[in-house]
Amino acid sequence: MTQINHTKIPEGAQIYTGSRGSDYILRNVNKVYIDYGDPSLYPSAKGGLNKSRTTPRRKFKTKRGAFLRFIEHQSHST
Repeated sequence: MTQINHTKIPEGAQIYTGSRGSDYILRNVNKVYIDYGDPSLYPSAKGGLNKSRTTPRRKFKTKRGAFLRFIEHQSHST
């Protein structure tokens, strides 16, 4: 479902009301629903486009076991 903020409705666009009371405009024969809420009240899961990530995408996990011994042996042999 495509949404647009009420402040970004083009000039001269006709606003229609749906059967359940939602308002929408037509853009290229597709319905674009109008959102009257404040966009800052509903942040996305990613935190918006301009907000940096607060948590890293992955954590560094150290090598263990036989592979660790192999890597240590390689680094000491040179």
